[in-house]
Amino acid sequence: MAEEIQLNKVDIIKSICENGNVDEAMESFLLGKSKSLEKDIYLVVYKHHEVLIGEVKEGELILECKNELNSDYLKELRMFSPRGELYTWNRRGTFKYRLRIDDIKTGKNENIYDEAHYMWGAKQDKSDEFAAIEPNRGMRLKFPFKVEDDILPLKYRVRNYFEYEKETGLIRFYDARLVTFLDSTGKELKNG
Repeated sequence: MAEEIQLNKVDIIKSICENGNVDEAMESFLLGKSKSLEKDIYLVVYKHHEVLIGEVKEGELILECKNELNSDYLKELRMFSPRGELYTWNRRGTFKYRLRIDDIKTGKNENIYDEAHYMWGAKQDKSDEFAAIEPNRGMRLKFPFKVEDDILPLKYRVRNYFEYEKETGLIRFYDARLVTFLDSTGKELKNG
């Protein structure tokens, strides 16, 4: 595990953003775009009836039900690393995407604010060392790393992008992305 990450502070980072349509099979598209994210890449797949968490490791997509990525049940997907995020969503049967890459020399200066959010899953699932359950709720999440009670509840780090409105000076948030998973103390978890 890495050192604790500094959260809840305003900073400036260089970033680029690309938007478009997904015009090929979802798995091929994800693997192609994963090269921009470099390493420590996770996926969160939102379907109508479940949430799946996976990873990209050595150029391979590792996900329990990856054969369902092109199904009618897929609502949205976030593939992310500390370097950036690919966000895809289903808009009336067409998948759109936004790819955001941070910490690059040619990017635009962006105001950011990082924060952590708690996830469901307060106990380790004793039948699966890679899963966390939420007692009395029926929630279960399987992760690409071992889950132990002493690191629960897990968190995810969100990076918010904002600007100051010229007329009012108020803050306007215009984008957000997932960055990484954190343990209960705020230390970054790495897929292994």
